[in-house]
Amino acid sequence: MGNCWFCNDQTLSEGYIAGLTPRKLSSLSKQLLTLGFGTIDIPMAKAVPKPWFSKLIESGLIRGRIRPCAKQVKWVKQFGIKQVSITYLHLPEQDFSNRLVRALEMGQELDLDLCVDLQNASTLSLSEIENNIFPVLEKYQVQSFCFGDMDGLLEPLHLYESLSRLKQRIPCRLEFCGTNHYGLATANAVSALQAGAESVATSVGGIGKWGYAPFEEVTMAAKHLLQQADVRIKAELAAHCTEILGCFGLTPETNKPVIGSNIFAHESGLHIFGITKNPSLYEPFSPDEVGVKRHLVLGKHSGTTSLKIKLEEVGLQLEEPILQFLLSKVRRMVIRQKKPLTVQQLLKICQMEGINP
Repeated sequence: MGNCWFCNDQTLSEGYIAGLTPRKLSSLSKQLLTLGFGTIDIPMAKAVPKPWFSKLIESGLIRGRIRPCAKQVKWVKQFGIKQVSITYLHLPEQDFSNRLVRALEMGQELDLDLCVDLQNASTLSLSEIENNIFPVLEKYQVQSFCFGDMDGLLEPLHLYESLSRLKQRIPCRLEFCGTNHYGLATANAVSALQAGAESVATSVGGIGKWGYAPFEEVTMAAKHLLQQADVRIKAELAAHCTEILGCFGLTPETNKPVIGSNIFAHESGLHIFGITKNPSLYEPFSPDEVGVKRHLVLGKHSGTTSLKIKLEEVGLQLEEPILQFLLSKVRRMVIRQKKPLTVQQLLKICQMEGINP
């Protein structure tokens, strides 16, 4: 079981939005429960009670996401869910909407854990948030406030400065939810954690209409860059994320950070020599940590070190002159076919030259 308490999952929510079948949603939920999310958001407008749904509720991780509506707050309670996130768009210099106030009052009455998700927070001044939003959060004893950047307007430095300031005055937990319009989702999520946010929105593989910060990237960054000692990464993380994305009919790119099958593939000769001596020279973390295998690729940049290691894997130990001879043939074939050589192709070259394991 992983422990990534600072990640608020949006994957299951995206599954509902994408119209996944109950069977796929059930499979998705089982996988997500093992990854260690702090909360798992679901859109209550699309939620339908199913046998597997009760396990999610029992986990205590589910948080119902609703619009500002007292009736929907009651609906969350009837489902047996104890946490509710109320999405809200605020107009500058305007009072809180009456609908939101009534929803917060109902949440208080029903003893729910309340979160106000201000989706357009990045478009408002910090003074507007501090003077008009924070007093209401305090009045209704809201447990969490989510600073939303749903249009991807912010960059990491600006976000860090904004959240650092808000953190000093906020009367509750601080969360952050941003999208990946400009490829900054991961950087912004890490910046938010550095600024003191207790939770950031993520999804496995960054899945979503505009994309969220990829869960696997944020957790690894928290562990290795932010030195979060209590972060636990689930064994075989790459396999679990691949299976989750498979529910959406997706396959991770082979070079996708953290979970791509080729992120620990090494080709060039000097590179291979360094890997065999000290893997940390080229690898930010061990492939075993996420369940990915390190492997060597025979390409046009490969040298005799790569070739020697590949041949030894199939039981062939050859002298340097023979390796040089074979390497020239390997490079010619790689250039001709415009892709790395497979083990089967390498063995065929050896057999043609009378070299057998």
